[in-house]
Amino acid sequence: MELKEGHIIGLVIGLPVLIIIGAIIWGVLWFYIAFTTTEEEYVNAYMQDKYDKQIEMVYQGSNPKGMGASHKVALKENPDVEFWVEVEGTFKTKVESDEYERGVDAYHEFQKIEDDIAEIEAMGFSKIEEPEFSSYLDYSDDGYRINVMEGERLSLYDVSDERLDDWMELIRWAREHDVELTDLMVMGLPAEEFEEEDYLVRHEVKNVEDVENRSDLLREVAKENPRVLSWRLERQLEEKVASLGGRVAAAPTDFPYEERRWIECYEVDGQGKCIDAMVWLKYESAGFSPGHEKVEEDLIQVMQWTKEKMGRKSVVNFGILEDVKGEGMHQNVEVEGPLDEKMFKEEWNQFQRGEISYGGYIE
Repeated sequence: MELKEGHIIGLVIGLPVLIIIGAIIWGVLWFYIAFTTTEEEYVNAYMQDKYDKQIEMVYQGSNPKGMGASHKVALKENPDVEFWVEVEGTFKTKVESDEYERGVDAYHEFQKIEDDIAEIEAMGFSKIEEPEFSSYLDYSDDGYRINVMEGERLSLYDVSDERLDDWMELIRWAREHDVELTDLMVMGLPAEEFEEEDYLVRHEVKNVEDVENRSDLLREVAKENPRVLSWRLERQLEEKVASLGGRVAAAPTDFPYEERRWIECYEVDGQGKCIDAMVWLKYESAGFSPGHEKVEEDLIQVMQWTKEKMGRKSVVNFGILEDVKGEGMHQNVEVEGPLDEKMFKEEWNQFQRGEISYGGYIE
């Protein structure tokens, strides 16, 4: 059959058009599948292919359909087997890795305590509802972690001896059950005035294998959250600061969503001792700037008291609050290194002459 010239022209024009239309249809279908398939379906397909297992999503990490998300999943056939998967992909999710075997190992470890969970609850703890830590026992970087909800309210700036004793009891209980415990996660409600902010106070303890008593436990808590030593320092110094004749007083900060405190620990050493802290003081009106005759004496005295508790090589930062024409003035003066009154006075004089400056205004 002989093709006419018109047919040939039609084929020449029509074939590329058909190819383009086909590519468009394929692209639309690809994008449709990519954007209508859920993260859970992608992970399920991966698990089915690799392990012949089905999962359900426990916690979906950030950046769904984005780069580098982490999801916590559980086996459908045994929800006590929980583990994390790493995914990436802008348009189509790809599972990069999974920790299925670690989840299975953690489940076997959990079986050591499964029949005695009521004993944990009798100590005043309960299961954490947050999906990231929803299992009583989970794996950690170096071993296994117990996750519990504290029955008492918690603070980021203090842990009472009573709470520490309760946590030690839980650690000993885990050891009696032969759990290879390396981490402890304790969460709890904040103070009542912050309850509506919808957050939980979190204290994490690592190196549990090195903890034998209350002091060891406080050290490890402070390594993860140095602020937990703040109120302990306050209690040690409050009477001395109150003895400064009313010229200067402790000035608890009042930032939104945070508990009031006038000392905040920023850093601890390997022994869990605070070595860097901010001390907030309130000076009498017009007493700090341009310079009250007692300023040097007062600040040096507070510096000495603070360094006696923190160590002579610690860092002390002063936050000074005062009223300047009705506005709240905030000045920072930092004193580092060994206790040296001469060094402090020289820096203070430079500050008064305007050669160095700190701080600014607080709204």
